[in-house]
Amino acid sequence: MNCCLNHWSALLFATTASLDSCDCADTTVQRCSGGEQKRLTVGLELVQQIKPNLLCIDEPTSGLDSNSSEIVIQCLKRLTEKHSMAIVTSIHQPNSLILAMFDRLYVLSKGGHCVFAGPPTQLRAHLNSCGIECPSHFAPIELILKIASNFPNKALLTIKYDWMMSVMACLFCMLISVALSYLYDFDVGERTVCVDNTHTNSTQSTHSSYTLAAKEAAVTENVKLLFFGQIAVGYMAMASSLLVFPVEVRVFLNEHRNGWYSTGAYYWSKSIIDLPVIMLMAFIYATMIFFISHQEADAFRWAYYSMVVVINDMHII
Repeated sequence: MNCCLNHWSALLFATTASLDSCDCADTTVQRCSGGEQKRLTVGLELVQQIKPNLLCIDEPTSGLDSNSSEIVIQCLKRLTEKHSMAIVTSIHQPNSLILAMFDRLYVLSKGGHCVFAGPPTQLRAHLNSCGIECPSHFAPIELILKIASNFPNKALLTIKYDWMMSVMACLFCMLISVALSYLYDFDVGERTVCVDNTHTNSTQSTHSSYTLAAKEAAVTENVKLLFFGQIAVGYMAMASSLLVFPVEVRVFLNEHRNGWYSTGAYYWSKSIIDLPVIMLMAFIYATMIFFISHQEADAFRWAYYSMVVVINDMHII
């Protein structure tokens, strides 16, 4: 046990030293500066049991001043030399000092085309070979970024929003409520289809057996309407989870292996995030099915049925 603790303590100390974070080792994350928090994020990847040989970082210098940006890039440069790993970062509008720390540069235009690929020291020569004169007092990176931002974009961009799945789920609930109302008739939920016990005892004298059987059949149809609608909404909730889970599970396995959080924390956080969408689907479906099928106008019955739909969807998920 002591050997294991000593091993992790030595690993944490070495990682903290390599990231120049010894001064803030006893500081909570909330009190760390922006640059210190970015270095902490990199350190989380270095303390796992299997160190990565490729590290992709998105905009490590965004929101930082020039001094903090230089410290972060210097730490990344030191990691590539010490741990023999490749680090790929995206960076916007770097200065000449930060740009000189990179081994290779890959400049993309607005349309996603490659404008330059190679060492940063060859930027000026590349511009001259393309017939673009770069003055000596002008930074070549600024000129090439200006050219790349005005590059013609002929690609067709398709933007996929996460909320589209939620909108489709709500529309599906509306469609199910209308389809079931057509299937089981729009007046299936009226008060007249409920069996009246006061008339049941005197059926022979007040109603014919055929009328009573028709009423009982109408009650059965109403139960079928509510039951099969609930199943359809439940399958919609399950389909949404099945489409998202394969994408999330890869991130979860990596972060769970690093010990960032437990399986229970992931389950509860996912349930809390999915709960508003499920409740919205349930309320939309329950409201439409009650009005379209002429169910009894009772707020408690509507609330009870909506609650049953929510619980059923949460159980499926």
